[in-house]
Amino acid sequence: MTEPMGMRFQVFMNTNPIHPSGVKTLCLAEMLERFSYYTLSGLAVLMLTGSPESGGFGWSSTQAISFFGFYLSLVWFAPVVGGWLADSWLGTRRAVIVGGVMLAIGQALLAVPAVAPFVTDWMGSQELQAQMIAAKVELGKLSLSGASREALGDALPLYQTISFSFYSGLAMIALGNGLFKPNVTVLLGYLYGPDHARRDEGFTLFYVAINIGAVAAALVSGTIGETFGWTLGFAIAAAAMIASVLLLIFAGKAVQDADALFNKSARNSDIAVSAALGSGTVIYIGVFAAFATLFWTAFMQPAGLLSLYTFHQIDRSIGNFTIPATWFGSLTAFFVIVTGTTFSRSLISLRNRGWSLDTLSRFVFGLALSGIAFLLLTVVVTMFDRPSFLWLVAFYFLLTISELCISPAGNEMAARCATPATSGRIMALWMLCLAAGGLLSGLVGSAADANRPMMALAFLGLGLVISAAILWLLRGVLERLVAEEQGDDQCEPPFKATVARE
Repeated sequence: MTEPMGMRFQVFMNTNPIHPSGVKTLCLAEMLERFSYYTLSGLAVLMLTGSPESGGFGWSSTQAISFFGFYLSLVWFAPVVGGWLADSWLGTRRAVIVGGVMLAIGQALLAVPAVAPFVTDWMGSQELQAQMIAAKVELGKLSLSGASREALGDALPLYQTISFSFYSGLAMIALGNGLFKPNVTVLLGYLYGPDHARRDEGFTLFYVAINIGAVAAALVSGTIGETFGWTLGFAIAAAAMIASVLLLIFAGKAVQDADALFNKSARNSDIAVSAALGSGTVIYIGVFAAFATLFWTAFMQPAGLLSLYTFHQIDRSIGNFTIPATWFGSLTAFFVIVTGTTFSRSLISLRNRGWSLDTLSRFVFGLALSGIAFLLLTVVVTMFDRPSFLWLVAFYFLLTISELCISPAGNEMAARCATPATSGRIMALWMLCLAAGGLLSGLVGSAADANRPMMALAFLGLGLVISAAILWLLRGVLERLVAEEQGDDQCEPPFKATVARE
């Protein structure tokens, strides 16, 4: 029987002496950071569309989904800037710590409305809530009409304080993610070095830590936010980030020495900018990024459109218990923890038997399977007014297998094309597909009916299936493109077999 990834992570965290000192600290810090991120992605749209009576902002589903999709694009564009700042100014470890501090401040700013009920006499939160409900004012708007300002009356300063803290918090989180997310992974690579025997296993365990953080966010801050108040979830996320920063500050000599050694080596390197990207390589990466953008557009729907559909339309009851809607957004992370090792070993077994899936084949399979998942959900939404939550479980399972095909394949492809002189630019080009996917996810989701989103789901499903067919037809073109420009092994072709490391 295959050992579950969660069990392997627990054993490693407690007893494994083979991995470098400091790896446990980085895994815990990243788990807490992902807890913070998935708290935001799980609660944000629900809070934005929630009624003032529930502590929500009262936005329409169209406004909330389009806004949060645009925000996700900024979150995933920020690592491009954060990586450059770390390389040219801050250094890797300092960039991670500064980013962690910004994330903690950002979550604390989002939690400001949660503090208001405890200091009612001072801030007048009940007065604000009552005036908002009476005047039908949407909290969080940057500008108000004269009538709305007059209707809020004495509560206007509190309204402005909460609105300012909300946007400032989101800005801090985006900037903090840009510094923290890419550089904590670089720190992990520093600890192992390029030739450590357990390097791949260490990155796998790191990936498991990410998904444990995602599941914990849904179970803890998601449940508390949905039950007791949206912004209380952000307060818990702020506490998690404070713990993450403290872990990194007191990470120990191993992390500090590795960071100092590799940053000094990078500064002293004479070949840091010795080569340029070939135009064929840019086209090659760009083609994969374009198809990945459609996948991430679909994959990010659980943070917007599907979050609202689950909250309002899915039958989430088991007897007298109603499953919190935020739990479903973490199902992909849960399935990665449970099935990731089995999936990875299955690819190895297939390759040993001569039936290996190369990078392009895995990418095509992932696109097609995600398309099937969305088409299945389209049928379910069309047939049932209140579908059972079991349909969502099946949908997220298929989406997880798609992620395990596409995300590792894309990362491996980009890494193989990178040289020491071009790695930053190539990875930046690849990561832009996440930013574009976030933006498009908001545009697609906001155009749909959150209660009956079958048209948007069908559009995404058909688009993914068709894109899988187109990419497969481009196989020969990509092969020739790589062969003409890269006569050596600098950029291995997409038809060479690889094995998922997640």
